[in-house]
Amino acid sequence: MRKRLVWQFSWIGAALLAWQVAVAPVFAGGWSTVTLDSTPANIQPGVPFPIGFMVRQHGQTPLAGLKPVVRLTSVGPKDAGKLVQVDAKDEGEAGHYAAQITLPNAGEWTWLIDVFEGPHELTPIQVGAAAPAAAKPAPASAVPWIVLVGGLAVVALGAGGGLVFALARRPRPAFRDSGPLAESK
Repeated sequence: MRKRLVWQFSWIGAALLAWQVAVAPVFAGGWSTVTLDSTPANIQPGVPFPIGFMVRQHGQTPLAGLKPVVRLTSVGPKDAGKLVQVDAKDEGEAGHYAAQITLPNAGEWTWLIDVFEGPHELTPIQVGAAAPAAAKPAPASAVPWIVLVGGLAVVALGAGGGLVFALARRPRPAFRDSGPLAESK
């Protein structure tokens, strides 16, 4: 019975280890940061304005040769939900991209820059209104939560599988058949 239990736990540990090795590449190297050159200000409806940004893998290495897409969505008051989409082009140093954007109407617009691993949401912009006195800089996007949670799950399952495997393989002290109960048999 004990050997069967050890064998089952060994297989569970081996399966968890194999799963960790198979899934780990999915979580490796798949995130980037997007940093704006400057936050757009004083944007007027129908007037083109430029944006420039850097894309860096892991926040460090510039990524060239991508096809980023800038997507802006009107949140009101006029034409809520209207979408403007512009392809960004390589410009200047490696990993730097630029786009010319024209927004058709005034109001608040949410926007994001979609690169190879997913969208990077930026601070909403106002069109047709003066920029606030203390404009916040656009935040650099962070690691997607799914990558962090998935990576932690892989590590936790691998550690748990290793612990089960180690405990199942640990030698047990020999059982002695002596004492008052042994004499009554």
